[in-house]
Amino acid sequence: MKKEDFVALGISEELAEKAAEKSAAELKGFVPRDRLNEATKAREQAETSYNAVKTELDKLKASAGDNEALQLQIKKLQDDLKEKDKDYAAEIADMKMSNAIQAAIGGTAQDAELVAGLLDRSKLILSDDGKVTGLDDQINGLKETKPFLFKETVGYPDVRDKGEVGKHSKQETRDLFAEALNGAI
Repeated sequence: MKKEDFVALGISEELAEKAAEKSAAELKGFVPRDRLNEATKAREQAETSYNAVKTELDKLKASAGDNEALQLQIKKLQDDLKEKDKDYAAEIADMKMSNAIQAAIGGTAQDAELVAGLLDRSKLILSDDGKVTGLDDQINGLKETKPFLFKETVGYPDVRDKGEVGKHSKQETRDLFAEALNGAI
């Protein structure tokens, strides 16, 4: 307190001056009220910021945990996709092989699907141009052991051999005749 405050309380001037000096000496170590309020406000703001950062950190920790789970889920989905790609590629290769076999034996077999089912596909190789290597050997073997599966080949004239009878099917003769006509035109 100041000297005037002591005098207002009814203390003599001399005594008020001594009390004011003692009070000032006593208050030297203390912080003024406005600075205390500033410090208190700064501490409250720091606590609020700390709590906000702590909350964000907890969210990040939780998110990082979820991130691990998401990473595992993504990896699993990628592995599943690779497996499906392999299955799809195998299915496409099988369809290409089936179509090539059907095209190769379709004109000569009574039932192309039945004959195709009797073939050992592990011994067949499909080339890029759609031809099946090893198919002729298996077909010839089946023609010898199970001739009833194949249509009889009738000798139609071979237009390339000047009308001599060869061993061509009706469709092959048509194709050869059309080829000969196109070459003549």
